[in-house]
Amino acid sequence: MKYIKVLLLIIALSVAGSIFAARPIFADLPAGEDIEKIYLSKSLLRMAGADDINLQGVSLEDLGKDYLDNIEVVNIETRRHFRQAYDILDQYVDKNNLEVMMLKESDGEKVTIYGKPIDETGETSVMIIVKEDEDELNIVVISGRFNASTGIDF
Repeated sequence: MKYIKVLLLIIALSVAGSIFAARPIFADLPAGEDIEKIYLSKSLLRMAGADDINLQGVSLEDLGKDYLDNIEVVNIETRRHFRQAYDILDQYVDKNNLEVMMLKESDGEKVTIYGKPIDETGETSVMIIVKEDEDELNIVVISGRFNASTGIDF
């Protein structure tokens, strides 16, 4: 939840027009009391320093933030909204032929990383990190051209 607050501060300090240049995947998911959504555009990512944006388990510096197109973060704090988010996610994964790159389950927590490798170099064009536990669902969508093996640590 701390990284959500940091991201909100960055967004508040930036120009609103540059943030919403592209359509987020979860645009149709209603934000509200139990749902927080953040979208960071390419221009904002380039303006911000690597230390300004803190996503738990994701190093923007190692991913190569200059090659990122956007980042979208969704945080859902009640199970009743999980299904709607998973419906949107499943449609996107199917439509874009993403594959499961990693699956980790332990102590009631499940982390799944979906991705779309570009070629044998290990670079990825989109990566979706889904972390679910009993009471919370976090989804981070990273788009661009980056090496996922150097920037992710779970």
